Amino acid sequence: MAKEKEDLDVELSEIEISPDELKELLGPPPELAHKFDKVINELFKRNSGIIGALVNTRTGIPIVAHFKIDVPRELIDELHGALSAFTITSELQLREIGLGFLQYALINADKTIVLTGMIGEDIVFAIFAAKNTQPGLLIRDFLWFRNKGREIVEKLGVSTQ
Repeated sequence: MAKEKEDLDVELSEIEISPDELKELLGPPPELAHKFDKVINELFKRNSGIIGALVNTRTGIPIVAHFKIDVPRELIDELHGALSAFTITSELQLREIGLGFLQYALINADKTIVLTGMIGEDIVFAIFAAKNTQPGLLIRDFLWFRNKGREIVEKLGVSTQ
């Protein structure tokens, strides 16, 4: 049985949602992805060993991701969630046991190096590099990316508490 329009209006008006919950449901603003997209392109130019980068919210909602290699979209979506869970959990545990804030985490895989960290408390990002990339240059570019990311969120007024 189809509901009348008036019935639907009443049901929707009874839903209570906080501004923070609404922001989370709507996801990040599109201009955030556009700005990070430009910074990722600059990152690729700075260091030819970098093969990918992704940025997402602390809950794993994708903001942007780019890879120089062919990675299926569904795997990129899974990476967003997995790296958010890893980074956020590491950050919380380090603070809980009194070891300070997570600056970055390095994941050394068979064929790649991954550096992951946070911009404020709301944005997680990761940089993927070829195994032969010089670690010092990779950390330099990671910190450069994080600083550029901070500038972006400050200019756009995105919450990073």
